[in-house]
Amino acid sequence: FIDTSGGGPPRSRLLYFWDTTSDAFESKGLGIRPPVDYPNGRPIGTLYTRAQLNAELRLPPAQRKIPSPDENGHGTAAASIAVGNGANSPPDDKHAGVAPDADIIAVRIGNAEGVMSQGYLLNPIIEWVDKIAREAREPVVISCSFGGHFTGHDGDSVEERHLSSRFAPQVAGRAIVISAGNERQDAVHAKVQVAGKSAPGVLAWNAHDDATMRIYLHPSNAAAFQATDFNYDAIKLFGSNPVGAGASPPQVTHLRRISTVSYNSITGEWGLNVTVGRGPGGLLLYTTSGQSLQVDAYFVDAPASGAFLEAINTPTGQEKIAYHGEQVTSPGTADNAITVGSYDWTDQFDGQAKTSCDLPITIGAL
Repeated sequence: FIDTSGGGPPRSRLLYFWDTTSDAFESKGLGIRPPVDYPNGRPIGTLYTRAQLNAELRLPPAQRKIPSPDENGHGTAAASIAVGNGANSPPDDKHAGVAPDADIIAVRIGNAEGVMSQGYLLNPIIEWVDKIAREAREPVVISCSFGGHFTGHDGDSVEERHLSSRFAPQVAGRAIVISAGNERQDAVHAKVQVAGKSAPGVLAWNAHDDATMRIYLHPSNAAAFQATDFNYDAIKLFGSNPVGAGASPPQVTHLRRISTVSYNSITGEWGLNVTVGRGPGGLLLYTTSGQSLQVDAYFVDAPASGAFLEAINTPTGQEKIAYHGEQVTSPGTADNAITVGSYDWTDQFDGQAKTSCDLPITIGAL
């Protein structure tokens, strides 16, 4: 991200760098005031201009004061694929990014552990970047290589609606690219069909202690649905040997907290939160009226917090209870995002350097 062409001192390719996690502007007088304040009037982070970054680059390393902008490395890696100029590559094996001549506006919203503590700023950040680009009459691509399982995965969250409005198809010169996530093989989602007590659905899981799941309810007749119509009973889960000699005793479900069912008038979703104890557990889901529901459940802090079961053991055999797979992370589920996933087309790499692969890519495969 540094231009050294044509001789002379190094020049930053960053027009701006906004570190939303740093108080260096307030505490050390570095940079300039950032474009957004907290409600109490304090600045959110520290903003550096290209002129300030250039001046910093020309100082001996021991005299530089701007803190490390990326203590995790993920943002730097993603940005280098997009816009890196290959300056750090060896001369005989240069790896430049897709757009190595692009100007860059970098914004840090995460910490060294990769937790997106300032992720709530996404829309204000985009509004600021859009203003800069509009004044410069330049196109903008926003790259967001992050996501989570904290919404209904349908693009209806307030944040995602804002994003879709900002990047509507008729808005020229603007695109947002968001990662699809890494959880395809992790059962962080379960879809269950539910009706009356004679036709219930079963939600089952294996979780860490205090894992929280968000359960979304999609009634077949939304106008007739009431929060009190949804019911659940904790169930015991059988082990791999539920009957006969040496049968394993069924395990009790540990429930920590269950919220009341609530309705979000903005997203049109019914939902509740369930916090569970360590180990396997399950709920029998049904409606008092007999109305049918589609239930979608997600572990909020997935995949580390837990996994849903597609089948459970019963005294009469294994019973399939759920489907999981709707796991593209938010905000990548926003309608107008360009959401990108990787295609695992060979198992030959696994961290090893390979010059060729025997297995071809199958076009159109998922």
